[in-house]
Amino acid sequence: MSQHKGWLRCKLYSVTKQALLATILFSAEQPYFVYSSVATNNTDASIAVRDVIATYKLQMPELKGGKLTKSNRGKDAARFILNKFAKDTSTIFADKSYAVACKFFEYVFEPVLSSHSTWFYNINFHRFISNSLYVHYLAKDQMARQLLIDFEDSMRRKDFSKIEQIYHLTSSNNKASPFMRDITTFCVCHKDRIRDELDTLWSIDHLGGWSLELSMTSLHSLLGGWSGRFDSMEVACDDSKPLSTQINMLDSMIGRDDRITIEMAGRKQVVVYNLTAPVRLVSSKDNPAIQIADVFASSIAYALKHQEEDFSKDVLRICEESIDENSVYPGAEHADLFSESGYINGNLLQLLIRRTLRGEDLFEGIPAFINQAKRAYPNWVCTMRR
Repeated sequence: MSQHKGWLRCKLYSVTKQALLATILFSAEQPYFVYSSVATNNTDASIAVRDVIATYKLQMPELKGGKLTKSNRGKDAARFILNKFAKDTSTIFADKSYAVACKFFEYVFEPVLSSHSTWFYNINFHRFISNSLYVHYLAKDQMARQLLIDFEDSMRRKDFSKIEQIYHLTSSNNKASPFMRDITTFCVCHKDRIRDELDTLWSIDHLGGWSLELSMTSLHSLLGGWSGRFDSMEVACDDSKPLSTQINMLDSMIGRDDRITIEMAGRKQVVVYNLTAPVRLVSSKDNPAIQIADVFASSIAYALKHQEEDFSKDVLRICEESIDENSVYPGAEHADLFSESGYINGNLLQLLIRRTLRGEDLFEGIPAFINQAKRAYPNWVCTMRR
């Protein structure tokens, strides 16, 4: 329930793990990006930190979630913190390799489709492209892996040329899958539009270098979620380079009386909320509430990577209700060409490629095409099952 503005403020403390996402996207050691927040104050957090250090005889001056997950005693201490603060936390996470595939759609397909993007998002075309690319990557498709690596490198170096190079490798490779041929064809044929969009992004100092980094978008999503509980929020975040270069973007949320929500792909997103002051970037050493958030972030990151362990099962059970719905994780069903969604989007991709190669209008009659594909699907799938 929302609290009245003026007499209650939320102190939201967030901490990010693996903040420099662009440098370790394909790290098997750290496959997940996790960002956690807790609604509390430093007084209550300090008492909890002091108690858990004393109770579990921890040899550390402050709580470090990464260290806690390395011993049974530390895991017991983490469970204590998780149980105590679970109802006052919210966490967002991302499978980092899949997140790159999502960013590929955002920066390659979205600029071309943006004028009619609602049509495509409403039928999960973005999930079809991202998950199909990710499935190819998991299947050790060399073209898919090279495309994602070159895309990540291009975004980090602000250089589009490597993305173009993969097209020539794909077009000359008889073993390249039809899907990989299609998306690289789309990329190269629309390279001018894509490059214009990227040049604009890269020209913005506080955005260009962090175009694949997830801290800022994660914080924005968490704050939108918290705004359903608090009318106004005072926010402090663990200091990091990605946030320090972008945090001023949230100044536009200070003193807002309106809470604006949009719907995208069937999911509501809060895009405007109310902050009482600029977001502060602080040190975890002097802010026990940040340490609490760190325990959540580190424990969830550990649990996602080691899901078979009892500790991990406990973590995911305790934190289940506090996972933000905007977390980024793959869904192979979106890449299933035998599902209705996969059938429609697969045909839509083919249509876009044909029109691209012929220089035709990409958008003419698209809603009718989608409806026709929906009607054709039952007969098609029955035929395929015979």
